[in-house]
Amino acid sequence: MKIGLDISRIQYGRGVSNYIQQLLGNFIKLAPENEYRLFYNSFEPLKLSLNHPCISIKSMKIPRRLLELFWLDFGVPRIEWLIGDISLFHSPAHSPVYAICPPAKRWVVTVHDLFTFKLNYAETTQRKELKILKRMEERASHVITVSDSTRRDLLDLAPSLQDRVSVIYEGVHERYRVIKDYRSVIKKYSLNTPYLLYVGGADANKNIPRLLAAFKNIHKKIEQNLVLVGDTNWRYKPIIEWVRNNEMEDRILFTGFIPENDLPAVYNGADASVCPSLYEGFGLTVLEAMACGIPVVVSNVSSLPEIAGDTAVYCDPHEVDSLSNALLRVSLDSDLRKVLSAKGLERAKYFSWESAAKETLDIYNKVLS
Repeated sequence: MKIGLDISRIQYGRGVSNYIQQLLGNFIKLAPENEYRLFYNSFEPLKLSLNHPCISIKSMKIPRRLLELFWLDFGVPRIEWLIGDISLFHSPAHSPVYAICPPAKRWVVTVHDLFTFKLNYAETTQRKELKILKRMEERASHVITVSDSTRRDLLDLAPSLQDRVSVIYEGVHERYRVIKDYRSVIKKYSLNTPYLLYVGGADANKNIPRLLAAFKNIHKKIEQNLVLVGDTNWRYKPIIEWVRNNEMEDRILFTGFIPENDLPAVYNGADASVCPSLYEGFGLTVLEAMACGIPVVVSNVSSLPEIAGDTAVYCDPHEVDSLSNALLRVSLDSDLRKVLSAKGLERAKYFSWESAAKETLDIYNKVLS
């Protein structure tokens, strides 16, 4: 079997990049007899080493706008013209932010989330995504969603895909585990226990303004600080300004970006991790925290209850008081934290990248048969 895979976003970290790397690494272990032809279109040099006898890389430098014009508006050229004869092609994301989704003879595409529509976000992006969804309805051999919640969202927009959609959960990397000696790492980021932890960006769906308001409501009742981990780019600027204006710099801390190798220790140092999102297609940070034995406070919307099950304290992400009460409960009740920690560790075992890769290979075989 000759598998084509778009890896154009592989070196940007987290998210879709993590999805590509984990699938590919497990493909090589599970099915080294296949040939994996990787399509890399970028003006940036590929910084990751992907040397293996079953891998070949077709590296190109086609302007993205030109590809969007041809692939989104005209549906040509087929990807086989660029990377050669393949059994099927897998687009690792449907969103034009991460992939442009080329036409292919046999085409598998992964949908991670549909927050562009669920939160009525970015009209220009919506128009592009609608073109891709229409093409998926017309041409996709099979569609993978990373949660049943995302599957339902997809079918609301593209109902004719009903019989061509499968849910394959993402996994958690083995680096996310219980670590006893984490203090030397967290000191690198000037962190002292106890703290509550948020990991992620400051996009609109992440709901950070309500998280800050909720923490402000209770900060005098608890000893934990609130630590926010994420690249402090332009989206974080109003968040940082809010903290400064409310004189909360001594209780709300920003670490900036933390490398993947250090992140497990930062999880381990937390009393609890919080994911207050208005919408998540999967909720990887929730799974990472659970795998580290850390209790989680999560929103009761989209895929999050599906991932966390009975291992979390839930809140209504639209209500600041609901989030405040959830944070207060997990901060003050150490017995509850122990129970949630044990439950989370067990539940995290059900989410495996090896299983995700195996199920994906099964989809490939189904498409070809």
